[in-house]
Amino acid sequence: MFRKPFSGGFSVFVVPVLLLCCVFFAACSEDVSSTTSGENVTDSGDSALVKTSDAGPDTGNARDSQQDGETRLDIVVANPETDESVSASLICDEQRGTGFLADPASVAKACRVLVFDQPMRDYLRNGPDPDRVCTEIYGGPQQASLRGTLDGEPVDAVMTRTDGCEIADWDVLLAPLLEGSGLV
Repeated sequence: MFRKPFSGGFSVFVVPVLLLCCVFFAACSEDVSSTTSGENVTDSGDSALVKTSDAGPDTGNARDSQQDGETRLDIVVANPETDESVSASLICDEQRGTGFLADPASVAKACRVLVFDQPMRDYLRNGPDPDRVCTEIYGGPQQASLRGTLDGEPVDAVMTRTDGCEIADWDVLLAPLLEGSGLV
């Protein structure tokens, strides 16, 4: 006796698997609309930032908290092997800087980083993640000290180039602040 092969064929298995995949991916995806703040930032051309928000008053966004306190930072970058150092001070509320941040364009860019770069803000407040795994690569003896206030809260951070993580922190987080220094 011969049995007739199953007549549903390939599509009987493919359709339910595709439907299951669609449901799985829909459940795992993020709602993009809930992750955006609705905030627009424009550079007015005179070294001042203009912030507007489509989200209404008090969105709870950390970047809006700059209104709550002063953002002031003293930066010292030193090379202990050569005893060379450069320094700068930055007062974002007054759009003023000294040292390698004396140029108004440098002040505007550095303040933009401090106000809107959330990874930099997190690093200044909390330091690097103590559980991160880093490569053992030596990037040089340079050290940067960043002390001051961020939104009125005291910050005190030191960056070096003694391993892969710290080199990455330096290159990604600190480099935008050091552009006028001749160190990057």
